Amino acid sequence: DICNQIPGCVGEFIPLCHLGLLALMAVYFTENRISWVYVQSLGEVQLEVAGRYLQACFAFTRYKGKDVVLCGFNDITRHVDDANLMEQARRSADEASKAKTLFLATMSHEIRTPLYGVLGNIELLELTPLDKRQREYLSTIQRSSSVLFQLISDVLDVSKIESGQMAVEAKDFCPLDVFEDAVRSYAASATNKGLSIFACADATLPALVRGDAVRIRQIINNLLSNAIKFTDSGRVVLRLKVTELEQGQVSLQWQVSDTGVGISEQQLAHLFKPFSQVGGSERAGGAGLGLSICARLSEMMGANLRVVSEPGLGSSFSLQTRLPVVAGSLARSTDIDLQGISVSVRAPLKDLALSLIDWLTGWGARAHVFAAADTGDSKAILLEVAPDPLQPVQWAGERVIATESGPGQAQRTAAGWEVNGFDIRGIANALMLVAHGTAPPLTVRTVEPASHLALRVLVAEDNPINREILKEQLQALGVQVTLAEDGEQAVLCWQQGTFDVIITDVNMPKLDGYQLTRHIRQFDPSIAIIGVTANAMREEGEQCLAAGMSAWLVKPLSLMTLRHTLSVYGSAYVQEAPQPVTVAVPADDLDGWINLSPAMHRLFISTLQEDLEHAGQALIAGNTTTLINHVHRMNGALASVRAVSLAAACNECELALLQEPLSTASIAQLNALLQRLREVVQRMEDRV
Repeated sequence: DICNQIPGCVGEFIPLCHLGLLALMAVYFTENRISWVYVQSLGEVQLEVAGRYLQACFAFTRYKGKDVVLCGFNDITRHVDDANLMEQARRSADEASKAKTLFLATMSHEIRTPLYGVLGNIELLELTPLDKRQREYLSTIQRSSSVLFQLISDVLDVSKIESGQMAVEAKDFCPLDVFEDAVRSYAASATNKGLSIFACADATLPALVRGDAVRIRQIINNLLSNAIKFTDSGRVVLRLKVTELEQGQVSLQWQVSDTGVGISEQQLAHLFKPFSQVGGSERAGGAGLGLSICARLSEMMGANLRVVSEPGLGSSFSLQTRLPVVAGSLARSTDIDLQGISVSVRAPLKDLALSLIDWLTGWGARAHVFAAADTGDSKAILLEVAPDPLQPVQWAGERVIATESGPGQAQRTAAGWEVNGFDIRGIANALMLVAHGTAPPLTVRTVEPASHLALRVLVAEDNPINREILKEQLQALGVQVTLAEDGEQAVLCWQQGTFDVIITDVNMPKLDGYQLTRHIRQFDPSIAIIGVTANAMREEGEQCLAAGMSAWLVKPLSLMTLRHTLSVYGSAYVQEAPQPVTVAVPADDLDGWINLSPAMHRLFISTLQEDLEHAGQALIAGNTTTLINHVHRMNGALASVRAVSLAAACNECELALLQEPLSTASIAQLNALLQRLREVVQRMEDRV
């Protein structure tokens, strides 16, 4: 019985003679108020005597012809105290880390909710008529809000990483798309600062790879943002290289280089640590979290983030990733055929010219680097990338001009055919258009179906500001909206009406988003339910999906995010636009159009009137480029309200202008279209 009171003593593993000895020792220690701590091993115990810790070892032996027990004692009080202090410190650190993570997540949640009110209203304000000064004010507000939002996102990312909430999600993606989207996103920022920005992608890129494109894009975005921030003159270059390709794996190097201030050796040592900044906080701005987050993200993905820099000469950051190659073809490239087309490439950087030549050669073109003495011929095409207006060249044939602000689809200008320089497939299509007069993507893009979905959406949101903003955003997309102030009211609305999609805030009084979802799922397992939360922690998303939600979104919500989500989860309920039929009503009757709010109705009229005026002036002046731009704008606006016949007429005229110059027939066709649109605008004004 006494042995059973000794912690760590298990009788079945200890010989009976040893148990007897331990029993006698236990009696002695108990009578003398000596505390047993535990039995470390056979023949060794640790005990507490008057607040001190002793390590006792014993062994059977003989002494002066008698069987005795030899005992040795070692005072280990300091060791035990140190171990206890370390354990206490570890627990305190864990508790502090949990408290900090909870605080950061809570603060992020509390800040994101009012921030949605700010950013949402700014986005809606941008849709209204504004004068030049007001737009300048709005632009300043947008930039400041973007900085604030990025800072909040960085703080949240730190808390997610430290709490183990950040996870790598591998999905199939196109590295060329990620590359081109990233550089296009920062082209305007670089141009506004007077910088040149270039992009060179390896022509041997796999069409598809598997990895976390979101985190890769996050790192590239941060590197591009820093490069532009710390470069006062010169250029920023984004490169994507294939460094190794074997056994179904590809090593990709994403490199951002600049001609900025550079980084000293002392600063490099602390560059990837939190709150570390280059060049002083006044110049840098922000909290100094971006690069530390990038370093942690690269570690999580098994990637390698490096930097080479020298003060005054600039910096070069590179992210090395190794990803599995996925079978597939490059989107928007299957119809590209440049066979027989001769192209001379003129670019500010040699590696940029060589990169373009590799791509074009792969599609069958005869491409070479432009030489100073080369004046071309009537059949050759000059591809100029970011041409310097102070160094023009003589060229006998056609030109394709690729610039950072060029259109996605080639447009004729006085200097030549202009196209976006950060879309290699768009450049190839422009060359096809110039050489053969046709190109696969000539069909003019209209607004995506999500902009004019015939959806009935129930919104459950307890915050009145967020509720109104979400209503305005959805109505701007042509959605029929029903509002509920909490979960219980949402249940009543759902019982009394018919809805295609439910958008619910996660945290609401009476009945929260989780409970609302579980209740509705009992009766309708298929309806799309989208959760909205200000908490971007992964655990929150898992709870949303576990409750039965189809998806979850994090505030603040943008129109683009809502449009994409509704197009994905509301696609099963989309009603196709009705086919034109012969009825006894005007061809451009407005009854089939999407209903607009009064504010959107007035905005639509004013925008259409402005485009009509400019298009009419361009037609009189014979300015084809301006005419195409305004016809294209009207096409998109009309398609967004499902004005099917008018949008088709605009599309037909735009294609005709792209195919051939103005003629007597096309001028008559355009005059008829503009008059038809003026009559529609007049009828719309009569309805106001």
